[in-house]
Amino acid sequence: MKIIRNTSVIAFIMAFSAACNAKNEDPNLVLWYDKPANIWEEALPLGNGRLGAMPDGGIHKETITLNEISLWSGSEEDTNNPESITYLKQIRELLLDGKNLEAQNIMYAHFKCKGQGSGNGHGANVPFGCYQKLGNLQLNYHYSTKEKAEPVISEYKRSLSLNNSLATTDFEVDNVHYSREYFVSQTNDVIIIKLTADKKHALNFDVAIDREELSNVFCADNKLYMTGQLNNGVDGKGMRYSSQTKVVSEDGEIKTNSIAIHVKNATTAYIFVSATTDFRNPDFEKNAVSLLNEAVKMPYKVLKETHVKAYQEKFNRVKLNLGKLDSKIPTNERLKQFQTKDDPALAALYFQFGRYLMISGTRENTLPLNLQGLWANTIQTPWNGDYHMN
Repeated sequence: MKIIRNTSVIAFIMAFSAACNAKNEDPNLVLWYDKPANIWEEALPLGNGRLGAMPDGGIHKETITLNEISLWSGSEEDTNNPESITYLKQIRELLLDGKNLEAQNIMYAHFKCKGQGSGNGHGANVPFGCYQKLGNLQLNYHYSTKEKAEPVISEYKRSLSLNNSLATTDFEVDNVHYSREYFVSQTNDVIIIKLTADKKHALNFDVAIDREELSNVFCADNKLYMTGQLNNGVDGKGMRYSSQTKVVSEDGEIKTNSIAIHVKNATTAYIFVSATTDFRNPDFEKNAVSLLNEAVKMPYKVLKETHVKAYQEKFNRVKLNLGKLDSKIPTNERLKQFQTKDDPALAALYFQFGRYLMISGTRENTLPLNLQGLWANTIQTPWNGDYHMN
């Protein structure tokens, strides 16, 4: 990544960028909250149709759940059961006679596929398989406080801009302002996180990655890797995956141990995450390397601008104005008030949030949205995270 080394120039660019972002961001298209997410469902979904990320905005420890749309367990299975059709007439007759329970019992016993089927919604380890999360990127932050006192935290805000497809987290710790910006690049196909502090060398953090099972985490070549192979329900040799994480900083000290990246005394740092699977992609590991290397070479400003432009080509096709949002009230509080108070602008935001999820969750030449969309935080996803026509 190309980095400007003049600190006065950096300060000017940061101020100019903030002004530009404020101008381009539509306040009627922002979800925001005044505290970190307590549960995964409160985190902010980001995606480019293939990769997904959900940061929870934690102050001391931040978890960013990672997804890759093709990461499924299971394998091909012959489920055809030609004998089922012979019971169809009996099931129909029972239903017409109002004997629903008897019809149901015959259907469960005979009118089903061969084999284990979907595992009754627990298909992760049978041939049916299930959609699974990739893993969790774990960021642990360290703050310098006088005499080891508990740090004073203020001005907390995390937000999701629907018209820019960007998430941010901002807060102050002992009068130092920390900013985080996250997006999943529509153009470079990697996850990118920018961390900054407005006091020089005040940024200290560790980067780790984990997955509950079937993962191998290690550091090599100043990068953090996670690789693995899912269960196919037969011999364990299912889909393979690979992720790589790299941190870049101009003034920070970056070191690695066997399973984590450590950053000390930085002012600005950039985290890049690349991930691929071998689904129709035999060169998936090389593909992950090339995507990461290409993104790291580019200036952050270009990465961000090209991402926003590509996203807005779709999002800006539809506008809905039902009035102005009250930007002083967090989105979760507005939602509570909506039960007893008309808020047409919140309805418009809800409509646009649905469009945002569709655009972020799938795209050309990838898989469609499943029951989780693109975002999942478990190995065994609800209803296998499969595809439903209803």
